[in-house]
Amino acid sequence: MSFTIEEGTVDDWRVATDLMAEHVHWYKSYRDLETYWQAYGKENVSFLIAKGREKEFYGCGQVAKLNGHISTIGVYFVHPEHQGKGIGSAIFSKLIEPSVKEGRNIGLNAAPTMTKNYDCKAGFSKYPNWKIEVLAFKNFQTEKIEQLTKAATCRIIDRREVQLAKLIEYDSKIAGGFDRSGFVEHWTAHPDGVTKIALAANGDVIGYATGRLVKNDLFIFCPLYADDDATARQLILALLHRDNAVARKNGYFFSTTPTYQRLMTILSDFADVEHTTYRISQFTKEAPVPNSDKVYSISDIGLGFI
Repeated sequence: MSFTIEEGTVDDWRVATDLMAEHVHWYKSYRDLETYWQAYGKENVSFLIAKGREKEFYGCGQVAKLNGHISTIGVYFVHPEHQGKGIGSAIFSKLIEPSVKEGRNIGLNAAPTMTKNYDCKAGFSKYPNWKIEVLAFKNFQTEKIEQLTKAATCRIIDRREVQLAKLIEYDSKIAGGFDRSGFVEHWTAHPDGVTKIALAANGDVIGYATGRLVKNDLFIFCPLYADDDATARQLILALLHRDNAVARKNGYFFSTTPTYQRLMTILSDFADVEHTTYRISQFTKEAPVPNSDKVYSISDIGLGFI
C-alpha cells in the first residue's frame, strides 16, 4: 500500500480532530495544535500525518519533547478503513525515533487493549502506581451550583489575577518537580478554555483548573489540581458556573486512581457522573512520581504525563 508520512498542518489537525471524535471518541479542540506549539516550542512538537496518493487521511500521531528529558506521545490513530496495513507501525516508528536517539524517557497513555503491545513490542514497560480513570459528567444542576458556590471555602480568582511564577511553582510541586513553565503559561490561556486558581487566606496557590471546549461541544477538565476535596469542589463549581461562557453540561475528567472516587462524590452533588473506562500510563525508562493524591484530572490526556 502506498502512503507518505509528513508533518501535519493546522488543517490536517482539524481533519484528524473530526475523525478521532467520530471513530474513537477522542475529543480535541481545533486549536490544540497551535497551543502545543506555543507551550512546548514548535521545534519540539511533531504532528505526523499518513496520507494516500490523493492526499486522503490514513492516520496520525504526535510527540512532544518536554523539559526533564521526557517525550510524550498522543493522538496515535489510524482510520478504521486503513488499519492492518502497516500505517500505524510506520507512524509510531517515525514518532519515537528522534527521542530514542536522544535517550529520552518516552511516555504515553494507553487504552487497556494496547498496553501489552506497547510493553512487549516497544519497551513501554515502566508504570506508575495509578491509572487514569475517565469520568463522564452530564446534566449538571445550575441552581445547585449557584447555591454551592456561595459557600466557598477559599478564594477563586481568574488566571490574570495571579503571578505566573506562583502558578508554575505550584504546578511543579504537583508534577514531581518537573518544570512545565511553557505548558502552564500557554495551556492555561488556551483560546477555547478558561482557567481558575484557588488561593489560601495567605495568598498561596492551593489549586488550579483549566476547562476547555472540545469537539462535539464537550467540556474537558484538564488539569484539575487541588490540595484537598473542598478546593477541588470550588474550582469545579467556578468552571461550571453560568458566568463561564465556554462551560457545557456534558464533559469529562481524567482522574487518577487515588482521587477518582472522591471526585465522583463531589460531582454527584450537582451532576450525573459515570466512570466510563481507564487509561494506563506507560514509560520506556522510568515512571515519574507526581503528587497523584492532588490530581483530580490530569493536565492533558494526549500529551500529558500527569
